[in-house]
Amino acid sequence: MPFLRRVCARIPLVLACALLAAWAPRARAEADALDPAKFIGVAELKPGMKAVGKTVFTGRAIESFELEIVGVVPGGKAEGAMILARALGPRLEHDGIAAGMSGSPIYVDGRLAGALAFSWPFSRDALCGITPIEEMIDVMRQKDGPPTGDFATGPIVTLPPPIPQPAPSPERAPSAAGLERLRTPLVAGGLTSEARAWLEPWANEHGFLLTAGGASGATTPKKKPDRAAARAALEPGAAFSVDLMRGDMNLSAIGTITWRDGDRIVGFGHPFFQSGNVSYPLALADITTIVASDLNSFKMGVPAEQVGAIRQDRRAAVAGSIGDVPQMLPLTVNVSGLAGRESYHYEVLRHRGLAPTLVGLGIVGALSARGGVAPEATWRWRMRLVAPGSPPLVLEDAATGTLTSAGTALAQPLQLLLNNPFAAYLADSMTVDLTVEAGLARAQIVSANIEPRVIEPGQVAKVTAELRDYRGTSRFLTFDVPVPQAQPEGRLVVALAGGSELDRQEAPRLPGRFRAQSLPELLRRLAERRRDDRLYAVLYGPGVEASFGGEAHPELPLFAQRLLVSDRANRPTAPFGNLARLVEDQRPVGIPVDGLLTLALDVKLLASPNATVRAGLRTAAPLVKIGNTDDEEDR
Repeated sequence: MPFLRRVCARIPLVLACALLAAWAPRARAEADALDPAKFIGVAELKPGMKAVGKTVFTGRAIESFELEIVGVVPGGKAEGAMILARALGPRLEHDGIAAGMSGSPIYVDGRLAGALAFSWPFSRDALCGITPIEEMIDVMRQKDGPPTGDFATGPIVTLPPPIPQPAPSPERAPSAAGLERLRTPLVAGGLTSEARAWLEPWANEHGFLLTAGGASGATTPKKKPDRAAARAALEPGAAFSVDLMRGDMNLSAIGTITWRDGDRIVGFGHPFFQSGNVSYPLALADITTIVASDLNSFKMGVPAEQVGAIRQDRRAAVAGSIGDVPQMLPLTVNVSGLAGRESYHYEVLRHRGLAPTLVGLGIVGALSARGGVAPEATWRWRMRLVAPGSPPLVLEDAATGTLTSAGTALAQPLQLLLNNPFAAYLADSMTVDLTVEAGLARAQIVSANIEPRVIEPGQVAKVTAELRDYRGTSRFLTFDVPVPQAQPEGRLVVALAGGSELDRQEAPRLPGRFRAQSLPELLRRLAERRRDDRLYAVLYGPGVEASFGGEAHPELPLFAQRLLVSDRANRPTAPFGNLARLVEDQRPVGIPVDGLLTLALDVKLLASPNATVRAGLRTAAPLVKIGNTDDEEDR
């Protein structure tokens, strides 16, 4: 009887579990299904059905345009289905399907079918492709997660180039022959012609169409967005922007809202960068006009107040929410040049792959605006990067060339830090000070000598180098090079060069000095980097140099060198070098230094009371070679 009571007691629980198991899939299916009163699926669409689209042609007023359904092209999971339609009416027959209309909602019988997202260039009819709403709602329902590329997330394994690289054409959709994803207008306000040329290859690579627009001005006080007003403004058909850069230079992508559910919105009908979980500032947009073109009609507009964030960037759409706006990275560029002094203030997207490009763009824009556009110039720079938990990183140097090359050079330290494999570098602000002068100011090492050429351990050799500038004026710099007290007999080499040239020669011989094992070590190595506007004198010796724990050990005893050479075969990737850097000194020059000279210095035990004892402790060393000079003894 107790057994039967226990069985009977469990019957209601078992029955409830069975009912719940049968109800759960049905509940999920109903939640995933679209409301047939609001949406129309591709299965219901037939050729010849009339449709109505909504978009903004001027200002913020949402207007309607007519279409006719041509058919549906089915697609797989990778590309999705495509609704084909023909735009009707004089407005689109004249303007065509314009960039910036991406996301314009298309209604059939009053129900939302999808978003206008594709077109054919040079088509005689205003044909377009529509992304089905089912696929876009799926993006809208994705769970928001840690944004890809954010400063706080893990490093990018394959580092993207820090500067724009040429690309043959924008992305194309594989749904139908010749059908292209509508190019996204990238409102570029405050760009000089040099900055625009610098950015154009990158924009083409990502399917953007650079258009003129105003700069928002980083010094303009930000109004706290009115949540109710934003909710009312961001309705289907409204124009919105995704901000990459704001301030004295502006870079924002223009699109159209397709659907809103509460504070959630979805738009575009195609990807932005297709990066998955993201964190991009969402703003309203004011449309100035549509510029009609046989090649690419586009909306011209300006970004307005920021009202929220884009959180999803996927194949079928971008989605986000009204509310908190993601923080951006403050960038200040101070330029002193031919046209006086000016400061430029920007905010750039906090994204590891995009921030270096945007920083480079800001530097190129500021330089070309105030530094002049001379084909040959000398620029001196000082960079200060601030991040919580780390001491400020300050870098200084000088360079020559075109001003646009400054964007490449100054973006690289930020690129390296943001994508380091050790720990997140949460850059908090960046300041760049630049001074520009017309003409190429460089110095060349033309001669050098060393006295004495034969020396005892512990003594000091005097090195004199002659530098000649681009106008033929010479100057002489001297160095005192001490030979280590315990240095064995043999030949040493003194190398004279600027920072970059010396690094190029050293890197394959002393790899441990160019590697970091932690973020603090990386910051230290960057702070101690050699500069191009200084002349360095470095004394090298033969042997094995090892780097462990961020410290180099060049003066190892011979028995330790033999052990390391043996261990090197077992650990080929360990930071061993086949050269020893013994002494280094530097002199400021003020302009970049070209060339490399090497001098031979022979260490010998000359006659002295302790010579016999010391000779027994020393072993002759082979000739050390660095650079492209085989025999500098007679120089």
